[in-house]
Amino acid sequence: MSIISEEETSFNRTLDLGVKHLKKVVATLKANGGTEVAAKDAHLLFSTMGFPLDLTELMAAEHGFTHSPYLLTYLLIYSLTHLLTHSLTHSTHSLTHSTHSLTHSTHSLTHSLTLLTHSLTHLLTHSLTRFDR
Repeated sequence: MSIISEEETSFNRTLDLGVKHLKKVVATLKANGGTEVAAKDAHLLFSTMGFPLDLTELMAAEHGFTHSPYLLTYLLIYSLTHLLTHSLTHSTHSLTHSTHSLTHSTHSLTHSLTLLTHSLTHLLTHSLTRFDR
């Protein structure tokens, strides 16, 4: 089987799973008198099933539903949180495996904080001097 065929098969599975789940969401919305697909449902479809957001929006609209106006914000926050968590986890592992790196990082952080404190003190002093005039 070619790579293209494998990708098509995988995408079709994704679509099938997403359509089934979205139909359940729509049925629940209809039963409860809802009007919009919640961000958490669109997120579930996207993050766990790989179901494209534009298809969620189109299919919701076909059934007379809107999507949450906060969907993109929600997904952006989720993605950033996921990236930061991954980055912090990776950084933590790297620091754990190297005492030298940890010591160097601590010194760099201390130096940066000292420079920041000095700059802020200078800025505050300068601002107060201008205020007193």
